[in-house]
Order: sequence, then C-alpha cells, then structure tokens
Amino acid sequence: MTYQVGSTVLAIREGDKETIYVYGEGVYVGDQLLPGTDGEVPDLDREAITAVLTEDDATPVEQHRFLTFWDGMAQAGISPTKTREQMIADIEADRARPMEDRIRELYLNRQTNPCIYLDSGDVVYGYQCWWGPRERFEQRMPHAEWIEVPVPEGNGRWK
Repeated sequence: MTYQVGSTVLAIREGDKETIYVYGEGVYVGDQLLPGTDGEVPDLDREAITAVLTEDDATPVEQHRFLTFWDGMAQAGISPTKTREQMIADIEADRARPMEDRIRELYLNRQTNPCIYLDSGDVVYGYQCWWGPRERFEQRMPHAEWIEVPVPEGNGRWK
C-alpha cells in the first residue's frame, strides 16, 4: 500500500484482537535516513556493493537481471511502467556514472525507512511499528482495547 507524504497515520507497537498498544497518531513524512546514519559507507558495505555492481557491469545489457525481470513481467501479461528500450537506456546510463556515486546511492537507499512524526513529538520508523490509517486498524480489530504507550527512549527525536 502506498501512502502520501503528509498523511495522518497511526503507529502501533504491537497488539492482538483484544488489546492494541499504540504509540499514537502522527504524520508520515516519507522515507528518511535512519538515526545514526552519517552518509559514510562502511568498508564492508562498500566491498559488497562494489562486488555486486562490478558483476552487474560485466553482464551484457541484454542479460542484465533488471531486463530479465522486465521480460518475465511482459511474458506474464503485466505491463511494466517503462519500455524495454527505456530499461536498456537506464542500465547504460547507470553504468556510465562514477562507481563511487553508485555505491553511495545504493548504500543510502538501504539506510532509509518510512518515518512518522508523532503528535507527541516522538519519531518512529516503519521497522519499529505497524503503521497506517487509523480506520484500517479499527476495521480489522473493532473490539480491541486501545492502550497508548510511550515510545522507548533512544528511538530518535525529530530535529
């Protein structure tokens, strides 16, 4: 399910059909860098990403995994959002970029997560809670008792 930045959402710590532990309501602000991410690519991540990109670059464009996936979607009757020619152009353009830029971009993309700025002033990320429109949870668990709980210390404050 896709949510618009600025949507009002509910963040839930945990629950079952009888009791829901709620961090509270807030605003989905989009994917944000996780707390503690400074943008520097650690050596082990750099090595792993470099190995994957080097292998991808050595593969002929026509055999690239993204194009193979595109072909599978097309054969299954699913209309991809880009043409095959656009995919080839994108792969070639990416390969032409400096390796350091590609490594950094992939690393930083892996360090983001949906971020919710709660009305309480706390911040939670998607990996720390269930989140979505309040109505969705109320419909799924109509008889549950809702208990508001604090966000654990060290969860990251909005700056």
